[in-house]
Amino acid sequence: MPLPEPPPVHGGDVLRAAAECGRDPATVLDFSANIHPLGAPPAVLDAARAAVADSGRYPSPRAEPLRSLLSERLGAEVVLGNGATELLRAAVAGCRRVWVRAPSYLGYAEAAWPAEVCWGDEAEPGDAIVVGRPNNPDGHLPSVAEVAALRRPGVRVVVDESFLGFTDAPSCVGLDDVVVVTSLTKTFGIPGLRLGWATGIDPRSVPTWTVNGPALAAGLACLQSWDWPRRIPLDAWRTTLAKELGRFGEVAGGANFLLLTLSAPRGPELRLRALRDHGVLVRDASNFAGLDTRHVRVAVRTPAENTRLAEALACTLSS
Repeated sequence: MPLPEPPPVHGGDVLRAAAECGRDPATVLDFSANIHPLGAPPAVLDAARAAVADSGRYPSPRAEPLRSLLSERLGAEVVLGNGATELLRAAVAGCRRVWVRAPSYLGYAEAAWPAEVCWGDEAEPGDAIVVGRPNNPDGHLPSVAEVAALRRPGVRVVVDESFLGFTDAPSCVGLDDVVVVTSLTKTFGIPGLRLGWATGIDPRSVPTWTVNGPALAAGLACLQSWDWPRRIPLDAWRTTLAKELGRFGEVAGGANFLLLTLSAPRGPELRLRALRDHGVLVRDASNFAGLDTRHVRVAVRTPAENTRLAEALACTLSS
């Protein structure tokens, strides 16, 4: 007998969501994954398409020249990987007890397996600490000084800055004894290509050829559009959407996502009905540690799309 499929711990699984209610995936507007509202820069997609023609030969084992150019830009040695998830796993490999602030991205626990994961507000004894900057799903953004204060002898401090490019906050790159992991998936709208980087980890902890040719070419093109995440008035779009969502409950968040706390435990119902009746997919956040069925997370998209989300939620919650 096959094992049952585990519940999703990540947004963006549009195919699975559409199958739940018999919808065509092409008709689903996805607010469950926090991706750049405009998607990828055209030059990035063009570079990836062109690189497909070279799929008959191996890419660089260590993702050169992107690795060297990115290291030069950041002023720190970089390791590239197949998205942030692979790099997070490498960052906590061998740990037995990992502390993660709650609520936070469930993928941290997935990356830490088989280590024991402790969720809470205060760091507990262990051999690794994982922090989101800004934190998914509530937008908490600790300062560089606050991260530095977490350092302890024998404890790895791992900072996930996958959404930091949507903010003006400085990075923790260069902070001694701190691993920084980030993803170009979110900030450059390329989740299907899978590309991330990290500083502070041993290159041998990541397999060779983990970055494929199209992703490598896309990454090189990203360097030419490095300010892409801040070319849109994201803060204004988020503020307007937060005001709209405030009609339905308490709102928190940052970067390109918001966490909505409903007055009643209707999160799973809201997700299903908004998808079925309006073609709008939100993230049921009830399986985040510290949250429950009152919580829903949504991405910040374009103003017209955000209006469609607000209208779908209003219709769903009023019925």
